[in-house]
Amino acid sequence: LQSVAVIVSSDQDAGDPRLAVAVVDTSVLGGHKEEIRVVSAHWNALFALHEHVAHAIPMLEGQWRECVFGLIQKFRTLNDLLARYNHTTTAKEELLHLLSCGIPSDALEHLLQRDLTES
Repeated sequence: LQSVAVIVSSDQDAGDPRLAVAVVDTSVLGGHKEEIRVVSAHWNALFALHEHVAHAIPMLEGQWRECVFGLIQKFRTLNDLLARYNHTTTAKEELLHLLSCGIPSDALEHLLQRDLTES
């Protein structure tokens, strides 16, 4: 086999497809067999990785939405507890205080013990 002819189609305009013929001298390719084998192996690995990522991203998006929804629910619960305990601080301020001092308010402690325990 000395050459391969390939017909290439491109749809520049939906009504006017363009065709081109590419002729490849395969004798040149035979001299670069090892390089082509390495490039082919890399391409196959990249394609497999792309397929894995393409399937994983939608799954991760769903899990991320669930986590954010759960976090929003916990913040609402904490805000309700803060109002019930007559605190004037926000949930953000309570968490910042816990982070800086290490001591939760009574409302935050209630949330930590009641809602954020392992079940």
